[in-house]
Amino acid sequence: MISNYPEVFYTFTPRLQSRLGGTKLRSDPGGVCEKNYFLQSRQLTREQRLGSVGISAIMMEFFNLTNTDTKKIALRIAPRVFFLWNQSGNFEFSFERPGAEARIFALYIGKGDESFSLSLNQLHRKPRTMSHLTALSVLDGAARFSYDGLIRIEKGATQTDASQNNKNILLSKEARATSKPTMEILEDDVAARHASATGALDRESLFLAESRGISSDNAHRLLAEGAIRNFFDEMRKYTDNEHISDLEMNALDSLQKK
Repeated sequence: MISNYPEVFYTFTPRLQSRLGGTKLRSDPGGVCEKNYFLQSRQLTREQRLGSVGISAIMMEFFNLTNTDTKKIALRIAPRVFFLWNQSGNFEFSFERPGAEARIFALYIGKGDESFSLSLNQLHRKPRTMSHLTALSVLDGAARFSYDGLIRIEKGATQTDASQNNKNILLSKEARATSKPTMEILEDDVAARHASATGALDRESLFLAESRGISSDNAHRLLAEGAIRNFFDEMRKYTDNEHISDLEMNALDSLQKK
C-alpha cells in the first residue's frame, strides 16, 4: 500500500504552550506528512478513561450518517461509532461531557469525474474525551477528494486524546486528493496527532502481484480491496453492528463497477 513514514514527536512544556496560545498547528498540505503532538506525553487506555467515569469497556453504538441531514453531533458519555460513505459536507463533533468518545470512519470511492469534499471538526470542550477519525478515499479516473479537518482542544479539556488519519489511494494519473489537517491546542496534558498520505499503490506490492501472473488491472483492484477490507476490520474493533458486513460488501461492489 502507500509507503509508511516515520512519526515525529513533539513535547510541549506548559511554558512553551503558554507562548503558543491559540496558534494553529498546521501540516504542510502538499505531499505526505505524519506528525504527532503529545503534551507532557500522557495517555490513558480507553478502559482507564471510561472506568474513570463509571463506564465499562463495551462495544460502541453504531450510527450511519450517510444520506442524512445530520451535520452537528454532541457527544455525552456514551461511546459511539459513526460512518460516512461518499458523503460531502461540513461535520462537527462536539464533546460536551467528561469521558465522551467517538470513532469516526469516512469512506470515499470515486470514479469518472466524481468529486467529494469532507470538512470535519473534532471539538473537545471537556476533560478525558476521545475522538479518532479514519478517512479513506480510493479514486479512479478523474475523481477528486478533498479533506479539511480540525482538532480543537479547549482550555480545561485535560487528558483528551484525539487523532486524524487520512489515506488517499490514487488508481489513475488523473485522480487528485488534497488533505489539510489542522490542530488548535489550548491545554496541556493532552495527546493529539494527525497522519496524512496520498499516492499511488505501492510499486513493490504491484510488482509482486504481477510476478504471480496477476494482470496490472487486477493487481490494482486487489490491493484497493485490501485497503477497504482493512478499513472495515478497524471499525469492527469498536462495534459489532450487524450492518457492517453489508456496508463492506456494498463498498467492494462499488469498487468493481465501471
